[in-house]
Amino acid sequence: MVSVRRLALLAAAAMSAMPGAAWPQIEEIVVTTRKKEENLQDVPIAVSAITADQIERQGVADLSDVVKSSPSVQFDRAFGPSDTRITIRGLSNTRGRSNVAFLVDNIDVTTENLISAGSGLLANRRLLSDVERIEIVKGPQSALYGRAAFAGAINYITRDPGDEFNGTARLDFAQDGFQQVDAAFGGPVTDTLGLRMTGFWYSQGGHYVNAMSGQDVGDSSGSGAALTAVWRPDDITKVKLRGEYSREDYGPMANARVGGGWQDGPGNRLMPYPDAMLQHARNMFAVRAAQPGNDDVLLNGLGFTKSGSNGSTALLDFNQYCPDSLKDPSKGPGFCQPTSMGNGKGRVVKQSENPLTGQDFDGSDLETFRLSIIATFDLDGGRLSSFTGWTNFNGRDSFDQDWQAEADYKFTPPGGAPASYPATPPPGAYYHGRRPDQLLASQIADTESGVDQLSQELRFESRLDGAWQYTVGALYWDEKRTLDDRNGLYLCMPLDKEGRLDVDGSGRFTYPTFGYQPGVCDGTGNSVIGWQQEYLNTLPMPAPYWEADTRHWSFYGNIDWQITDDWQLVVEDRLVSERFRLLKPNQVGCTNLGYMGVIGQVFLDEQASGTNVICSAEKVIIGNNLTSNDSYRTLEASTSSNYHTPKVTLNWKVTPDNLLYFFWAKAQKPGGINQLVSGGVASTVTAEKYDPEELQAWEIGSKNTTDFFGPLQANISGFFQDYTDKQITTQVMVDGVATPRVLNASGAEIWGLELELLWQPEFVDGLVLTAAYTYLDAKYTSFVDNVSSLQRIAQAYSSGRGCKLVYLDNPTVPDGQTVNPATFQAIGSVACQIDYNGAWLERTPEHALALGASYKRPLTDDGIDLLTEVNANWQSRRYLDQDNGVWFDPYWNVDARVGLIHPKYEIIAYIDNLLDDDTIRSGGSGPDFGRQVSETGFTGGLGIMHYWGTLPDPRIFGIRATYRFGQH
Repeated sequence: MVSVRRLALLAAAAMSAMPGAAWPQIEEIVVTTRKKEENLQDVPIAVSAITADQIERQGVADLSDVVKSSPSVQFDRAFGPSDTRITIRGLSNTRGRSNVAFLVDNIDVTTENLISAGSGLLANRRLLSDVERIEIVKGPQSALYGRAAFAGAINYITRDPGDEFNGTARLDFAQDGFQQVDAAFGGPVTDTLGLRMTGFWYSQGGHYVNAMSGQDVGDSSGSGAALTAVWRPDDITKVKLRGEYSREDYGPMANARVGGGWQDGPGNRLMPYPDAMLQHARNMFAVRAAQPGNDDVLLNGLGFTKSGSNGSTALLDFNQYCPDSLKDPSKGPGFCQPTSMGNGKGRVVKQSENPLTGQDFDGSDLETFRLSIIATFDLDGGRLSSFTGWTNFNGRDSFDQDWQAEADYKFTPPGGAPASYPATPPPGAYYHGRRPDQLLASQIADTESGVDQLSQELRFESRLDGAWQYTVGALYWDEKRTLDDRNGLYLCMPLDKEGRLDVDGSGRFTYPTFGYQPGVCDGTGNSVIGWQQEYLNTLPMPAPYWEADTRHWSFYGNIDWQITDDWQLVVEDRLVSERFRLLKPNQVGCTNLGYMGVIGQVFLDEQASGTNVICSAEKVIIGNNLTSNDSYRTLEASTSSNYHTPKVTLNWKVTPDNLLYFFWAKAQKPGGINQLVSGGVASTVTAEKYDPEELQAWEIGSKNTTDFFGPLQANISGFFQDYTDKQITTQVMVDGVATPRVLNASGAEIWGLELELLWQPEFVDGLVLTAAYTYLDAKYTSFVDNVSSLQRIAQAYSSGRGCKLVYLDNPTVPDGQTVNPATFQAIGSVACQIDYNGAWLERTPEHALALGASYKRPLTDDGIDLLTEVNANWQSRRYLDQDNGVWFDPYWNVDARVGLIHPKYEIIAYIDNLLDDDTIRSGGSGPDFGRQVSETGFTGGLGIMHYWGTLPDPRIFGIRATYRFGQH
């Protein structure tokens, strides 16, 4: 058998056929990936760096720009502006804490949302102009980067004041009203003190408009400043103090509805429901009144129990909700949905108005203040460092959360209840352009959030003579998050639509129904007053309060053993103790629609403890007035996590220019308590908890510098990641109501390959070519989910995954048995068991590619160079979620720049999205409370999802000018 050493030597010989002195050297990049300064090519970790020159030249402004350089990293925004999700090597945070650590000067600033998924607005703030370098670390790095580096880390390193006074001023102008001004200056104030001040202001008009109002969407503006002071009283001590403040305002996102239901579109298809689920639904609605002594709540004498009347999981036979061209008479009831998110062609942004103003919603506002103190002491035996950080963040979200509106809408269902919007607007409604929104329901996002973080880390790095070195450290990290939740669903929803129940045999859906009264929102007269008035009727509305506290202690260390001049063994570990406490609303259970602020529904007060939930005190609509209990009870609980995250790395310097490494690492993301939207059925503490995620990773890689008709860097790594108990979102049945919850999928596996090349061909002076490629095979290997969502059931059925009925409340009933109406109450809640083994991990491409070419040549004798640059990115298909029923298509993004470069100034003209690729690259799905529900009837439509995509920026032309003064 050929030895490993012989194979490695052969590979090294191939990469270094010519001596190192035979070619000009590639510029060395120094990083602090392992908490010490090292050449990027000497670090046995897959890491990429974005330099200050790249940040300035390419206009890197936020996280969406950062990830362009690394095909192993994807960035998404889904349910709203704060739902920021970043994926490294296939590991996305569908729910729970971010899988990626965000750091500023090695201080952890990672957070997460309350109510929705994602890493929050804090993760995607606009960069200040004092960022000197951005390091992207791939693979689990918990031992060195702490609590959140489950899949990797992104570290922003800020610039220190220089030894000489200098400064920079930059102007940037582009289409659609983009303007940005950056300025920075600083230098030594005394022999021991240096200062640097930086600031920015920008304004961006929207690339699209809301067709309902003509106002821009996707617009933004902001400003910020930072002051850095560095004090060096002697050769031993360095203290860096940095404070920053920024304010940013973002208009509503340019989200547009993507196909499905009544709306035709490319890739739409009919998805019938499984026969077994249909039979269960019909039986469910055949249940008569509960027997005496049964604690089910009777709703207005209709004869339905609260389980039997649940509209979110029981399907009425409303036929096929599809465009006529896609209906299939040979198949049973179902609905049409997109398979592909497609592109922006023909997509129109139509969003509802704010009922208080008649104008578009404000969007998102955020304000951030950070203060950090970093002190280092170079002692005889090593370096002692202290990292202290404090972050204060406040944000506000206000937008149309269902991303849809109609202005010319009329209802013409069989049975003839006209429901056009009245000619005279009701009190409080506004006509602006094509307004008001004439849909009968709207879902509004309205939250105020706050984050306070305190971080203190101490670290000692040895500098010993001999073969052994070590690092030890300790971290204390504390965060408090708060949220005032005014999110709401507001509706005036007539129920006699297609598929209504024939209660009295007359062929019509007769009243009274659950929570409604005759003449109230039933399509007669002017009773359909629109959701806008229903919203105004709720004011003033109490805001349910959320509070989450995380307190983290950890101790870490690593030992470096230089076995020989060429071999090194590194063993590292972090011991973690973390406590999490959550205070959340626990209200509006035992209803048919579980949201705070719902109009036209039954409100029930809840009492909840750790072991039981009691429903009581039904309150209903009388006439058109809502009598509800505006108080709400809370659920408070805590979890504790204690674990460690070891890592072992073996390095071999085959030659001075060739590094071979292998590592094994274990990572863990703590469990927690469900932080999904309030409402639904009140729940116990135990039911709301979920387990930790765990990951074991193996990686082998090689970093090489050689000559191939000019200097060439070639880095390659292959890895396997075994993912256990992934935290995912699903729905569970509680008291007959589908309730959102975080559960743990049993397992997933990711195989991957990464390749990075940088080449300076000797036959073209000034030309630099780069390429990076990532391959991922990322699939669930052990994941079976009991699904109650109609949309997910139809997706699984249509894709051949099947549907096995399981009865959640009565394990004695054989799985798959058809329900008998006479015995349904004894059987209880039902779900469709779906096997997701082999399904692709969400939002993860199989292939991704980043290419770059930069050509710089002298233009004049006084130092002016001509620069031409092109960067291109390509991704293959990515699935929206674990159901793999909807995906984002492959796309290309090409950015180009040409300009004049001088040591004192730069003038660069640029084109972003050169090919004008309008493929939708990010989006999401959610319950459809708009037209779909209105047309199919409340009970039929509520279980159906709709999809939206964020329209990508079009081709943009701009010009960027930079002037430098002083000594650089």
